[in-house]
Amino acid sequence: MFSTLLYHGIVPAQEIDAAKDSLLNAVLNGPSGHFNTGIFGTKYILETLSKYASPQLVFDIVNSTAYPGWGYMIDQGATTIWETWKESDNTFFNCHPMFGTVTEWYYRWLGGIRPDPETPGLKTFQAAI
Repeated sequence: MFSTLLYHGIVPAQEIDAAKDSLLNAVLNGPSGHFNTGIFGTKYILETLSKYASPQLVFDIVNSTAYPGWGYMIDQGATTIWETWKESDNTFFNCHPMFGTVTEWYYRWLGGIRPDPETPGLKTFQAAI
């Protein structure tokens, strides 16, 4: 919840530090020190942790091979993003963009490629330095 509020600029300026601390505590106390978000909250936590804490923290979480996480999927042989954190036993689909916002995070925070709001579809982009 704190990540969504921070992302949308809803948290009053005097409460940003407290919201940031609460967000960090939620992540660090989450499963394996990972995110505890659903498909909609993942985008917000990737962005707000990068902005208000550290892109390195997000990078470490994203690439961790501990369960649950994207690094865990890769470590288990995944070549696509699974529908659930665990590999499916033919109940779920193993090629599903549900947690695909991590791809956007790589472009924005590691590659420094930010969409230009004036030209949708990345026809032009803004380089983040």
